[in-house]
Amino acid sequence: MAMAMAMAASSSSSSIQVRSKKVAMLSTNVYLPDECWECIFKFLINHDADDTRGRYFHLKSLSIVSNQLLSVTNRLRSSLTIYYPTCQFFDRFSNISSLNLSSYYVGDLDDLLVQISFSLLSKCPCIQHLNLQRAYFLNNQHVAELSLFLGDLMSIDLSECKSLTESALFALVSNCPSLIEIKMEWTSIGKEIVRNSNSSMDCIVNSQLKSLYLAHCQELTDETIIRLSPILSNLQLLDLNSCRLISDESICQVLRRFCNIRHLNLANCSRVNLLVGMNFELLKLEVLNLSYTAVHDEALYAISKGCRGLLHLNLKNCHYVTCKGVKYVVENCTQLREINLQNCDKVHGNVSSMLLSSSSLRKIIAPPHIHFTRKTMKLFSHHGCRVC
Repeated sequence: MAMAMAMAASSSSSSIQVRSKKVAMLSTNVYLPDECWECIFKFLINHDADDTRGRYFHLKSLSIVSNQLLSVTNRLRSSLTIYYPTCQFFDRFSNISSLNLSSYYVGDLDDLLVQISFSLLSKCPCIQHLNLQRAYFLNNQHVAELSLFLGDLMSIDLSECKSLTESALFALVSNCPSLIEIKMEWTSIGKEIVRNSNSSMDCIVNSQLKSLYLAHCQELTDETIIRLSPILSNLQLLDLNSCRLISDESICQVLRRFCNIRHLNLANCSRVNLLVGMNFELLKLEVLNLSYTAVHDEALYAISKGCRGLLHLNLKNCHYVTCKGVKYVVENCTQLREINLQNCDKVHGNVSSMLLSSSSLRKIIAPPHIHFTRKTMKLFSHHGCRVC
């Protein structure tokens, strides 16, 4: 019996040694093209995603077999978020199209920008989306230098980069011809006095910029908006929420050039009140936010005549608006689907019959002091309109 056990143990040991040698030979001598590993890896990802029993051991075993797995996965990666110092690892990634640095707080920030410019962007010239939100270290020069490497950039978020002014915006539009969206909320646009900028901006022809977010830029003035208008001619979305130095003077002047504007946010722009100088048409305007402004009925009359394609109108906390102004909008904006009248304390009386006369309305946010009867609510429901 003892002899039999010894023989079995010897046989098992020999078998293990043979298998180990075979595994060693396979790991060193077997080569699969990267394209093959890509197919395997994509298959395993899809297989794991559908595994209802939660078994995720496939990738662990694959990583032991393939020394090329990390290289393949890095090449497949299209987005990258950086939290900590990089130790110069950018060379691993060749197909990055989206880069997020909004959570990067430690390490040498200037060195990081150098790495991005000369390591990552030289190997990944197709970066399309860049998030630098709250990158407090950024200044105009940093943005100007980075923009030289971003010829394919389509969107960038520089919100809360407090040191940035319109020079950074000008550099981006000048050097990034594919750029369609810029977010520079809570920045210092307007603080800088740019000399001879108008002639330079007029040289930028056919700017592709479609969306510009400048909310809470407390130093943004009428002069700055007018100065920027040449590069905003194709703009479809403009967000000026809480830009309190902006007035009717600049808004009416630049809107004449924005024939393609579809979404305009002027909420909390306390100096915007009349808009009666808007004696022109914005036929493509669909969304208009005038909440917390001083607009009144005369302004709504001008808007209803010039913006007949309006779909969404926000008049929240517009205390000078009355039923007369609402009537102008309902009668002339025949495609209007949503209107917000929250806290419009001068809107009362026969507002229900007026709103019911619109066949397009689908959502109404009514003033809190107005209480519709059950019959009226049923009529709204019958029209497919929800009342909040």
